[in-house]
Amino acid sequence: MKEIEKKLLGIYDLFLASGAIYIGVKMVNSNNNNMIKQLFSVSRKMRLINLQSSSDSGLP
Repeated sequence: MKEIEKKLLGIYDLFLASGAIYIGVKMVNSNNNNMIKQLFSVSRKMRLINLQSSSDSGLP
């Protein structure tokens, strides 16, 4: 009985993983790529804030 449960859980995990991969590929291949652009702009803003705060504190 436990072996059947393990197999079912494995199939369920495989199904969830393939769904996550499908969604990820769709997001990357989307026409507007808004999410990717947004992530890079937030990252850029955070670096600028860190640079400004380190220059304000007098650190080299």
